[in-house]
Amino acid sequence: MLNNKTGWLLLILFTLAGSWLSGLSHAFLALVMILFALKFFIISYQYMGLRFAHPFWRYSINIVVLGFVSVIIFSSL
Repeated sequence: MLNNKTGWLLLILFTLAGSWLSGLSHAFLALVMILFALKFFIISYQYMGLRFAHPFWRYSINIVVLGFVSVIIFSSL
């Protein structure tokens, strides 16, 4: 996995990219939501220790987040 410094730098980079993209146009909503999902996975696996959790919880969280992002992206089309 990532070390803490790399994870932190990726979170900062994704946050800046997401705020920049959201200010440009509504057309970039899909990219902003993908950045949200990537940030969520970095936080949950790297800092919350989800990678050590039971597979049921890992798969459940992945399905919920991917479902949430998919619904937001497809409802905005």
